[in-house]
Amino acid sequence: MKKSLIFFLCLFASISCLFAQQSSKSKAAKKLYEKGNKIQLINAGSINSPNLEFSPTFYQNGIVFATSQKSEDPSGKNYFELFYSDRDEKGLPIKAEDFFLRIDAQAHEGPVTFSRDGQEIFFTRKKPKAGAKGSTHKIYQASRTNNDWNDVKELSFNSDAYSNFHPSISTDGQRLYFASDMPGGMGGTDIWMVEKRGITWSKPVNLGPEVNTAKNEVYPFIHNSGNLFFSSNGFNGAGGLDIYMVNFDVGPSGTVVNLGEPFNTEADDLGLILNPEGIKGFFTSSRKVGKGNNDIYMFEAPEGIWGKTVPGMLPAGISMTEKGSGDPLEGVEIRIFEKTADGYFDNRAELYEGVLSPSEQKKGTYVFDMVPKAASAFGEADGRSDELGETSYQFFGEREYVLFVSKPGYVSQEIAYSTIGYKKSVPIKIALEKIACSVINGTIRDQESGEPIPDAMINIWNEKDGSEAVIQADGAGNYSHCLMTDADYSFRGIHADYSGEALKLTPAETAAAPTDLLLNAIAATHYGGVPMEVGTMIMIQDINYDFNKSGVRRGAVAELDELLKMLALNPTMKIELSAHTDSRGSNRYNERLANQRAASAKQYLVARGIAAKRISAVGYGESQLLNGCGDKVKCSESQHAENRRLEIKVVEQ
Repeated sequence: MKKSLIFFLCLFASISCLFAQQSSKSKAAKKLYEKGNKIQLINAGSINSPNLEFSPTFYQNGIVFATSQKSEDPSGKNYFELFYSDRDEKGLPIKAEDFFLRIDAQAHEGPVTFSRDGQEIFFTRKKPKAGAKGSTHKIYQASRTNNDWNDVKELSFNSDAYSNFHPSISTDGQRLYFASDMPGGMGGTDIWMVEKRGITWSKPVNLGPEVNTAKNEVYPFIHNSGNLFFSSNGFNGAGGLDIYMVNFDVGPSGTVVNLGEPFNTEADDLGLILNPEGIKGFFTSSRKVGKGNNDIYMFEAPEGIWGKTVPGMLPAGISMTEKGSGDPLEGVEIRIFEKTADGYFDNRAELYEGVLSPSEQKKGTYVFDMVPKAASAFGEADGRSDELGETSYQFFGEREYVLFVSKPGYVSQEIAYSTIGYKKSVPIKIALEKIACSVINGTIRDQESGEPIPDAMINIWNEKDGSEAVIQADGAGNYSHCLMTDADYSFRGIHADYSGEALKLTPAETAAAPTDLLLNAIAATHYGGVPMEVGTMIMIQDINYDFNKSGVRRGAVAELDELLKMLALNPTMKIELSAHTDSRGSNRYNERLANQRAASAKQYLVARGIAAKRISAVGYGESQLLNGCGDKVKCSESQHAENRRLEIKVVEQ
């Protein structure tokens, strides 16, 4: 067992197995970073242990990494497994949990890589050879479904005669880099590459003597900037494995660069990953300052690694036309917001307002509707189309954006725009639809003082077809909205500190004069215009848990953030937070999972300042389904999703 484990670590964790060799092939650098680009290095202590943690990779808004910290199984063997860790607001990993990929309990699972959309995974698995001594490493692929990773298959270039491991997929999904000791290399283990050929892969290509040496090259990571990072003991390094970089955008013979301090030490340093912006990432090191064996470290390089990883600017032209006629539109305002790694805006709370609306699924229950604020609340426009309907904007490369586009009398739009994977900008063409309507405008006021109420929301119901719209007044309490001319409407002003009755209007009545909405000041035991009385129920539907896990992910919990605000505004309020699952799985499993999810949601709130004694958490599993999708009933995924929810009950004020 010990001999086998040591051999495994030589390939997976490189602990005391690889020794430095002097070479003049690379550009050596003891320290590449001056004061202006000082590298900040932090031990990711919450996920490290006296055992092995290594080879992190980005997934969702956290990292997946390999670890040996689990206790031995009944067979007496200790298997390497994959763990997932979410990250806090500073980017540091927090408490880790099982990644739940392990399908074969008699196999080690190690370094993984994900497609850009997170729907495909490539991972290393080591299992005993059939009928022979020893073992081999192979690379597998699996696809993400609603419930798990499925369709696990071995890649075509694997062999029982040699090992393939440490995969890294390119941003466009067309190239897969990996380490291997297959015949035809430079010696030891080399970095190889295969290209996508339809549903299979090309014959492996060795990256050649510019990258590979007679010793060992392992842990490749291909960054969207065109830089390949890898670890080697075959160049003139600091000792053990060092981390190197080569830029393939300048050709296959680009100079290999030793990353120097603080990345490389006399210990083993390996498995570096870097975010698309090129300034933050993680790597693994066995340096003595860690918790023991291999630890994972987070780093920040404000100006990029060696100045070659920060993406440049991509100016893009934006043209605006009227839908149907194709005529250019002048005066269209464009506001541009950058998305975070988990798909949400850094300043999302400033762009959206949480409004409580009656639930369609459960009578007497409210749900949080996240509605965009009025365009004027977003601040000054980033661009405005000229008489030709054109403007431009300087986008950063390797980023994701959302464009809020608005013009009075036209339907506003939210446009997604990405520069990931592009070397040149892509023009943006937007067609706005003209609204045929009767405009209502007015001011929301305090009924007693007559003073305007800034930034209040207005709920508008179409009494003919039951449709609903939510808009926001500006900083002076003024609002404006287009109404179709064939229906009556009900208006209700909404504000955390006010309440008011619905006002019924017809389009004919709105044309004569501005329509003011009057609200009454209320006690703090309200939220979004809804009284937070004992017994009030609020439902949060289908929080994006990852498969059957219980952990709450950042970016998928906007409604929980609204609950956080509600509890902060009502400091004496106590709630029961209950979690519900769909019917798939056993009753016992679903009850346990629901309890874990409720506890996780509570932990999310407590970690953000809400006293634990104000929240009781309970899981009901599948015992309170909202529809008929019980055991053995065939239902669609959307029908099952109706039952996966959190419910909040006000139990004390």
